[in-house]
Amino acid sequence: VEQHSNEYFLLWLLGYVVLVALIGFVLGSAAFVYIFMWRKANVSHLTCAVSAVSVFAFLSAIHLWLGTTYVGGLLQRLELPWPLN
Repeated sequence: VEQHSNEYFLLWLLGYVVLVALIGFVLGSAAFVYIFMWRKANVSHLTCAVSAVSVFAFLSAIHLWLGTTYVGGLLQRLELPWPLN
């Protein structure tokens, strides 16, 4: 078991916030799940991809059924198709 300082884990959280600020909440959350599982859980890329797609699908379904509005990032300022806007 690796021992890390509190700052190490705060940097992971800061990375998540930066991802959300750059690419939006839904895509940032999916990307964070992929990166975190790949780097910290040491699982296969397929498992990471399935988990990231599951997070994306869950957040998209909540948006569709409940009408939630998520935080947009810098990427959403551009005119892009649905999953990116």
